Amino acid sequence: MQRLIAGLILAVVCASLHAQTMDLRATIPFAFRAGETLLPAGDYTIRHRDNSLVVHKEGGGPSIMLLTNAALRPNPPSDSRVNFNRYGERYFLSSIWSQGNTAGYEVMKSPAEKELARQTLRESVGIALQRQ
Repeated sequence: MQRLIAGLILAVVCASLHAQTMDLRATIPFAFRAGETLLPAGDYTIRHRDNSLVVHKEGGGPSIMLLTNAALRPNPPSDSRVNFNRYGERYFLSSIWSQGNTAGYEVMKSPAEKELARQTLRESVGIALQRQ
């Protein structure tokens, strides 16, 4: 019975995640990888719709679309954040979280990040997001 209830709760959370749209802005002070693409430091608009994350460099820079997975955490964050996995001096976009929401989105790891994760210690780096 508990499994059924847990499954129903997860289904409701996933359905609400699917319906959510996020339009956020961030200043990222370092170059980072989003999927297989290297993006420069700068101001970015981040939009999430229908399990896709679109990261666009403001001022005419590159854009990239990534698939995401639903993620849950026990406590809602106090601010909206974009998180990166750091391996040495290499940063990889890993997740985004909206203020006050226990549900967020994780970016699937690229083959390059998976290889680095096997070889190097990971550090998590978060940057505050602003609503547009």
